Amino acid sequence: MPLTLSLFINQSLKLVSLETRHLTGQFQLPSSLLMATIVVPGFNNLFHVSHLSFTQWLAVIVGSFLIVVLVELVKAIQRALGKDKDAI
Repeated sequence: MPLTLSLFINQSLKLVSLETRHLTGQFQLPSSLLMATIVVPGFNNLFHVSHLSFTQWLAVIVGSFLIVVLVELVKAIQRALGKDKDAI
């Protein structure tokens, strides 16, 4: 492999790794704050949030994953119909 191509690949991987860490942090911080608002008793009173029962938590989790499944299903249908060849 030519030296310039190897250097380019190494630089690209470093950039992707750095962006991924920032993206992960940008997802984890708001998620943690939201969970703290719901779970921590002191924050419940401050933000006027009530505790969620197991059934309510289950509805939240199922609803969250259902969105991902539906989006992937729509993308698969679009690919099959040839409407979106660039779908990831």
